[in-house]
Amino acid sequence: MRFPAIAPASRAQKLDWLTFINGKLIFTYAAPTLADLPLYQDFLQARYTTIGRAEHGLSARRGRCHGVFPEHRSPTVLPPSGQALEDWIEYVAVVLPTAAQCSPFHGSCADSVE
Repeated sequence: MRFPAIAPASRAQKLDWLTFINGKLIFTYAAPTLADLPLYQDFLQARYTTIGRAEHGLSARRGRCHGVFPEHRSPTVLPPSGQALEDWIEYVAVVLPTAAQCSPFHGSCADSVE
């Protein structure tokens, strides 16, 4: 059984998932949704800056790059190890919570999530 990276659709499974990420993990795991995919893609693009670097960093977990970052999807299950796991954990532990704090009332946070 692999840990779902995004909350399951089933209400009961989602409640269990939320209980786990909010109480059992030793790091922040902001609950991402499919609507957060563009931010994840921006994070990967800022991290790797070029397709060549992305291929090197991402090929082991997601298959080969096809030339554009938007083709990289959010993982459906937590990556098992390596750079893929490090990228995802940094995204849910740092990038997503930082973005959640940004709003028109807090000013621009664009530079803080890259």
